[in-house]
Amino acid sequence: MIDLSLWSSVLNNDLLLKQITMPGSHDATIYDGADFTKTGITKYMVSRNKSITQSGSIAHQCQLGSRFFDVRLKLADGVVRGYHQTAGQGGVGASADKILDDVDDFLRGRASEFVILRISHTSRDTDIVNHVLNHRIANRLYKGTGNVANARIGDLRGKAICIFDAKKFGFKKNRLMKDKASQLSQANGIHAFHKYSAGATYHDGLGVCGCFKGSSSINEVLGNAVQGAEEHACHADDHLFFMYWQQTYGNVEANTKQASIGIKTVKGQPKLTGGTHANTPGMIKLMQQKSALNAAYRPKDMDPALWQSVVTTRGDRMCLPNVISYDFINAKTSEEIVLINDPGTRQYIRRRA
Repeated sequence: MIDLSLWSSVLNNDLLLKQITMPGSHDATIYDGADFTKTGITKYMVSRNKSITQSGSIAHQCQLGSRFFDVRLKLADGVVRGYHQTAGQGGVGASADKILDDVDDFLRGRASEFVILRISHTSRDTDIVNHVLNHRIANRLYKGTGNVANARIGDLRGKAICIFDAKKFGFKKNRLMKDKASQLSQANGIHAFHKYSAGATYHDGLGVCGCFKGSSSINEVLGNAVQGAEEHACHADDHLFFMYWQQTYGNVEANTKQASIGIKTVKGQPKLTGGTHANTPGMIKLMQQKSALNAAYRPKDMDPALWQSVVTTRGDRMCLPNVISYDFINAKTSEEIVLINDPGTRQYIRRRA
C-alpha cells in the first residue's frame, strides 16, 4: 500500500505538472459531518445523499491522496463557505478558513507534497482573494509565473497553488465605465484558471480541457471521459486534461459506490454495471491503451506536425488525464490513480496494445 499522504515524494523533481496524474476531489467542501448544513426553502427536495459528495474533510482527502480540489464558495449567513446547491436547494459545507487551515496544516509537515485549489462558482463578492492573502496559507502560495502546467514538480513541493476563474477575477470593463482591476497576480500567488479554447495561450495560470458533462449513468460518464481523452490527444501540450469521473444527480454516494456485476446486455448492447469506484481500473486501462495507440498512429484529422510535437513531449501519456476528479475519495481508488505515474506500467500496456 502506498503512503498516499506522501505519494508525490517519489516523483522526479524535473517532471512537469502536465506530465503526471493526480486524484482530485469533486465538490471537495461538501462532506458528511458537523460542517454540513442542509439548505433550501423546502429541505425535503434535495436530501443529504444528493448533496454530500465526500466522506471526510479536506485534510482527510489530502491524506487519501487528493491533490486537486474543486472548491465552490458562497456567502452563507455572513460566512464564506463551500456549497453544492441547485436553485438554492442542497447544502453548504466547510468555511473558507477551515479549508485553508486544512491545506496549510497538511503541507506544514509534508514538504514533498503540493495542493491545487481551484476556487470556482464564486465571485469577488466573497472577497476570497483577500481572504487567501490574509490567511497564514499565504506563506505557502506558489508564486511562479507563466504557464503553471509547465511548472516543475520540484518547484511545486510544499506549495498551495490557488487558481481562480480568469473571467470573473481578471480585468473586467464595466459598461458604466467603472472598470474592475484584475485580482489575478502570480507574484502574489493568485493564478488564473482557464477552460481550454483552441488557439488560446496560458501565460498567467493554468488551462484545462475535458468533457465537462454530468451524468448519473456510469456508461455516459465513461463515454464522456473517452470523448475528452480523444480530444486531448489532438491538443497542443500546454494544458492539463481534467477528467470528470463522477456520477452526479440522484443519490451520489449510492451511484458512486455501487458494486459491479460485470457487463450486462441491455437491448442488445453491452453496458457497464457499478459505479465509478468499481470501474476505475477498467477506465484507466482503456486510457492507457488509447494513449499507446495514439502515440503510434496519428488520430484522424490531426495536423501531422502537431501530432509529431505532442508525441515527442507527451509520449505514452497521449490520452492520460492529469486530474481524475471523483467523489468519496478513498485509498483504493486514489492508489489506482497514482499508479498511472509508474512508467513501467504504461510501457507494459504500450507493448500489448
